[in-house]
Amino acid sequence: MARDGGSISIRELGAAVEATEAIRFFVLRGGLDLVIEHVRPDNSPAEVRDAAIKAFREIAEPCLRQDRDGVVEVRGDTGGQSQFCLVVHRRWNGASDEVLAFITRCTDQAEGKQKLKILRTME
Repeated sequence: MARDGGSISIRELGAAVEATEAIRFFVLRGGLDLVIEHVRPDNSPAEVRDAAIKAFREIAEPCLRQDRDGVVEVRGDTGGQSQFCLVVHRRWNGASDEVLAFITRCTDQAEGKQKLKILRTME
């Protein structure tokens, strides 16, 4: 993944894992302080978008604190698939500079891990 958003965009990464929503945070002072980009397929009002950003933070911050990527189930089975949030750290020189998160449907945790692997191979 290009640090400056160059060759692979968050939209391209989201498409690769069939994401319905995606976000990119810049890491400052060890937290997810700045939203760089939030991709959502609808024209939701500001309060809905703000709630989604808050939810992404709540999911991604524990992964950041534990210095790991994550596959977190966010909604149970809805017709054979659950919603998962895939959390990916983008690191340079050993530091976590950005965190990306994607909402996607998966049949189980194993499929979520496979999609996370797809994101990591696109770096």
